[in-house]
Amino acid sequence: MKGWGNPDDIDYIVVTDSEEILSVGDQGVGGILISIAKLVLTTICAGIHPNRQLVVVLDCGTDNEDLLNDELYLGIRKRRTGGKEYDGFVDTFVKSARELYPKAYIHFEDFELPNGEPRNSCFNNGVQGTGCVTLAAIMAGLHVSKLKLQDMRMAVFGSGSNPTRLHEAYPSDINEWSKGKALIATGSPFPPVKYNAQSPALRDPNQGLLPDVEDVRDISVQIAKAVIHAAVEEGLAHFFKRKIGIPDDEGGLDEWVREQMWDPVYRDLELVEGKKEKEDLKEESGIKGDDAQATS
Repeated sequence: MKGWGNPDDIDYIVVTDSEEILSVGDQGVGGILISIAKLVLTTICAGIHPNRQLVVVLDCGTDNEDLLNDELYLGIRKRRTGGKEYDGFVDTFVKSARELYPKAYIHFEDFELPNGEPRNSCFNNGVQGTGCVTLAAIMAGLHVSKLKLQDMRMAVFGSGSNPTRLHEAYPSDINEWSKGKALIATGSPFPPVKYNAQSPALRDPNQGLLPDVEDVRDISVQIAKAVIHAAVEEGLAHFFKRKIGIPDDEGGLDEWVREQMWDPVYRDLELVEGKKEKEDLKEESGIKGDDAQATS
């Protein structure tokens, strides 16, 4: 990590030990691909510049028999480390990350519980990320159905909505079982569901329980503003607010948040090819005929 940049160069770190990838299990060092994908999402959804992100895999061994017996496996071919040795390893990483990149936010990805418990300023995606999205879907469903949370009776079944082929239930089945009464939100892609020859998504595309992915940047701006307001109200951000110059008014804050987001906008490139174009370039540079050959 030390050679990646200066203390102010990294904003976001995703770290994994790859022990408990949702519905896939222990993938050893190969789990770093999931963490890379999460960084891609932070760029797409929140506008964090790719060069200001860092992905880390903690190689604690693996209990995956296929990997242990694979001579081409790139990680340490031994059983997973646990207990105090494991805790010490994770603590060393967190302290090192804090020392090297004190402003970076640490995102724990695919740690088995209770591994990856909150340490310092961090985010546990398996608990907080999944929990936030699930709660958002529940609250949206209650809003649509005009019901209250205290009036609900809930059943939690299975271990969660990834990959699609391992889902415990499909939206089409749930609609059939509930005779179309269920409100369904999924975290993995499914085709539009038809019930009684009607597809709600086709009938009214604005009736989804969660916002469309095309609106993700606008949603991210609103979430960022809400977090800033909450931090200020709780007395956690006054110093940074004054130092960075975060606006007080809603319109100014909206613009300020959007200015922090990176957009992948590149200059247009023009292909130059053929003898005529080369001669034109020589003339523009003041090089002609024999002089061009001598210079080259």
